[in-house]
This record gives sequence, structure tokens and C-alpha cells, in this order.
Amino acid sequence: MPKNPVRKQDKCNLATMEVLVPDNRTGDGDTLQYLTEYHYAWWSETEDPDRIDNVKMVTFSIDSKGNIFERDGSPEADILARRKSKKKLGSKKERDIISLAEFDRLFPDEEAAITFIEDTIWQGVPVCPKCEATNAYMPKSGKPMRWRCRACKRYFSVFVNTPMEKSPIPAKTWLKAIHLMHTGRKGISALQLHKMLGIAYQHTWHLEMRIRKAMEPDDIVLAGIVEIDETNMGGDERWKHANKKLHERWREGKVLVMGFRDHTGKTILFPIPNNDRETLERAIMAKVEPGSTIYTDGHTGYAHLSQLGYNHEWVNHSVGEFVNGMATTNGIESCWALLKKGYVGTFHWMSAKHLYRYCAEFMYRLNSGPGNGPKIMGATLRSMVGKRLTWDDLVYGPEDGTPLETEAMAA
Repeated sequence: MPKNPVRKQDKCNLATMEVLVPDNRTGDGDTLQYLTEYHYAWWSETEDPDRIDNVKMVTFSIDSKGNIFERDGSPEADILARRKSKKKLGSKKERDIISLAEFDRLFPDEEAAITFIEDTIWQGVPVCPKCEATNAYMPKSGKPMRWRCRACKRYFSVFVNTPMEKSPIPAKTWLKAIHLMHTGRKGISALQLHKMLGIAYQHTWHLEMRIRKAMEPDDIVLAGIVEIDETNMGGDERWKHANKKLHERWREGKVLVMGFRDHTGKTILFPIPNNDRETLERAIMAKVEPGSTIYTDGHTGYAHLSQLGYNHEWVNHSVGEFVNGMATTNGIESCWALLKKGYVGTFHWMSAKHLYRYCAEFMYRLNSGPGNGPKIMGATLRSMVGKRLTWDDLVYGPEDGTPLETEAMAA
């Protein structure tokens, strides 16, 4: 039996206890393994120090390999168990991480890149985008396109109805751009990508925007425990010379971005016109299932969420409170740290018109994990289908750049 089988710690209004117990699942008496049982309890503070309210308790067990063995099924137990399991990340191969040298070995030429894109999108069976027939053949000349449909006699390629359609940029360059955009957690600027890919800056900018178009999410609805917060994106007027300041108040000229992050790490980010009660509640009802537990800060716009069918808990940042029992917004605020480091250190500027595209890029990377290899490139390629973005639509399109999330919430 290891030393110190029981450890107790009381901190603020959260109490924990860890107990090592024999693991009887294997039935092998030669090598005795141990489970760690975790017992958590927290409560609300009251004015009377001898009385506590709203006591909650959860229990779960984790084996020696970091696998979560049993829990009581509550959302709080789920999030605490995930934090405590601390399972080691696998190898780079398991996490789908490759280097540039490995990328060049995987895709030595244009033919290998096109074959990978076809296998990823079509799953080995060419599909005509016009009649959706699967009876196609490759003309000997390969012109005007790589495939021809026997049913409707039309020529087509895997790039039709994707952002790569009619693009003069080689397929290998598209793949390398996707790989590099997934490599840096804070993204890569069009200027840097222009230097690495060897194509003109305006083509690189358009290329990145088309990949961000593919990263725009479908309708996502979160449930369970969800942290919600907003932040201001834009230049900081405080550090400018007086004659260069564009606004008198620090919030003027900035764009509000709203963020949601559940206990599994799934994240939603998008701009909002303002942070009044009506806008915030409409966004929450569109993105969070009723009955979920929501953690926010003390903003008054969230004060009536309990009337909408949500379990609402909050922390009071104005008095230095960042954790209240299980309630915290540290998870979503870590997303703000990443987004703003990308703004300041990588891109230096994100226009209000295209801000939602940058939010989609950061959100996609957060939700897809640390990979930059064939699996994540394949997922990005599959999400490109049906999402074209021409130069005219990008440059001369609507100035507000309203994303699907804001359109759905528009009154």
C-alpha cells in the first residue's frame, strides 16, 4: 500500500478528498493496481459563518493509466474527472502532427496532392457534381478536366463546387496552406504565407479567406456546462499619440465578440452588435440547449437566464472573484488570450468586416485539436464542399460581413 493513501485539502468553499482503493476489475491477484477515488463537495457562502447553503457533492474514480472508471453522471463530475484524469497525450503520429519535411514526403508532387484530395472528398468514388452519377472515367488527355461523366457527358474535377474551383493555385500549395494554418495555434498571416508559398500577396490573402470560409461552422448547439463571455476586439487607443487617436473612449471603434465553451472544450466564437440583455439572451437561446448550466461573469445582461430555463451561476470579477464553487469563466477567457495574441502578434489587424472569418479559424483550430496532418487536412477539405468564395464576393460583398450566427439572431 503506498504511503499517504488519503489526502485532504480545504480551499475557500471547495473541499476535495482523494482515496486510493484496490482495483478489483482485473481479477488478477498477482499485481494489485489501485484506483483513485475523488470526492468533491462545494457550497454557497452565507452571512452566517455557521450555516452553508446549496451543498453539492460528486464522486468519480480514475485508474493508474488515467482512464476515468466511474462517475455519478452529473456534468460537474464529468468536467472534474476530465481535469483530473490527466491522460498523457499520444505521440505526434497519434495526434496527427507532421513537420514540413514529412509533408513534402507525403505529397512529393502535384499528382499526389490531387489524389489525396480526391480520396478525401470522394472516398474513392468520383461523383459528378452535375448529375451526381458515379459512372465516370479519366480522359487520356486529362483536358479540359480530369474526369468525364458517362451519364451526362460533362467534364468535372474534385475542385468543382469548392473554394478551389477555377483557382490557378496548385493543389499541393492549397494543401500546404491548410497545413500551415493548422500548425500555428495563433494562425499565420497572409504576408508570412506569401513568403513561404512563393505566390503573390493578394492571392495568398484570398487563399486564406477561402480556407476560413470552409472553417465556418455548421449549426452548433452546446449542452451540459457552458461558459459564456464577451470581449472587445480592436486597436488600443491608450498607447497612441494624442494627434493619432481616432476615438476618445477606449471601447469606441472596437467590435464585440461573444464566446461559448462547454466542459468538453467545444467552442463557439462570433461577433455581436452589442452586449445588451436582448442580444445576449437571443444568442444563448440559439447556441445553448435549455436546462444546461451556464457560467458567466457578473454582467447584468445575464441576470435573467434562470427565467429562460437555464441553471445560471456566476463569478464577480469586480471584487476579484474568479472561481465560485464550480462556476468560472477561465475556460472561455483562455480563448480570448489566444485570439488576442493572434490579433496583436500574428495579424496585427482584423477588419470588422472579416472578423467573423478570423473567429471561425480560431474556433476551428480549438475544436479540431492540435493536429496539422492528413486527418485534419482531410476534415478541412471535406468542409470545403459547397462553400465557394469569389474575389468579388470577398472584396465587394456586404460591408457588415454578418455571419450565419448573427443573421439567425437578427430581429
